[in-house]
Amino acid sequence: MVFAWAWWPVFQVLGVRWSQDPQYSHGYFVPFIAAYILWIRLSKVSRTSSHPAWTGLLLVASGAVAYLLGAHLYFEWLEHISMLPILMGISLLLGGRWLFRVCLPAVAYLAFMIPMPYSLETAMAMPLQSLAGRCSEFLLQTMGIAAIRNGNLIRVEEHVLGVAEACSGMRMLVVFFAVSAAIALVVERNWIEKLFVILSAVPIALFCNVVRITVTGVLYSVAGRELAEKVFHDVAGWLMMPAALGLVCAELKYLSLVFPAHSGQYAFSRPAIVPANPATSSGGVA
Repeated sequence: MVFAWAWWPVFQVLGVRWSQDPQYSHGYFVPFIAAYILWIRLSKVSRTSSHPAWTGLLLVASGAVAYLLGAHLYFEWLEHISMLPILMGISLLLGGRWLFRVCLPAVAYLAFMIPMPYSLETAMAMPLQSLAGRCSEFLLQTMGIAAIRNGNLIRVEEHVLGVAEACSGMRMLVVFFAVSAAIALVVERNWIEKLFVILSAVPIALFCNVVRITVTGVLYSVAGRELAEKVFHDVAGWLMMPAALGLVCAELKYLSLVFPAHSGQYAFSRPAIVPANPATSSGGVA
C-alpha cells in the first residue's frame, strides 16, 4: 500500500506518456505480460524452503534513494526505474531467495513500460534513421526506380519521401524488443536460443521498416502520392507487427531445427552418464 501510494504520481505520468507517445503505447500491456510471466514461473520453478531475507531492505532503500534523486534532478527515467529495485527488495522480504528468483524476470520485464531517456532515444534513432534511408534507396534503385537520398529525404522521381524520426524504426525496435523478450521468457528453449530471439529484434525491426519505406517509394512511383502516404502512415503501421510476429515464429521454427531436442535434452547438452550393469560390465552372464 505504501509503495502504491508513493509511486502513484509515477504511474500517472507513465499513463499520460503511453497515451500520447505512439512509441510507448505498448506500455499498457507490459504489466499484464509481466504478470503472466510471473504466473508461468510460479508453476515451473521448484519451491524450496526459504526465509525472508532482510537484505531486501538494501534494495528497497536503494530504490527509494533513486526515486528521491530522480525527483530532485528532474530526471524522470531514474524516478520511474526506481520501482524495480523496490519490487525486488519486497520479494526478498516476503519470500526470500526463492521468491526473488521467481520474480526477477517478471520485474525486469517491467522496464519495457518505462520510456528511455531522451538523449539515449535520440542517439539510437539517428543511426536507425540513416540506415533505413540508405537501405531503402538501394532497394528502390535496384528495382529500377529513380531514387536519390539527400540526408533523410528520398526523392522518388518528382516526389519527396521523408524518413522522419517517427519513421526511423525506433518505435518498431522498442516494441519488437518487448515482444521478443516476452517470447524468450515464456518458451521452453535453451538460453542460446532465447538470447538469439531477443537480439533478433534489431534486424527484424530494421527489415520491417525498410520494407515499409521501400513499398511506399514504389507506390509513389506507380500509384501516386495520395495512396502512397495512406499506406505509409496507416496500413503499413498495422501490418508491421503481424509481419514481425510471423518472422519471430519462423525464427523459432528454424532454431528448433538447428538445435533439435533429444530425450528432453538439446543436442549440444552433455549426455547423461549411465552406470554400467555390473553383470554386463564384467563380461559374464548370470
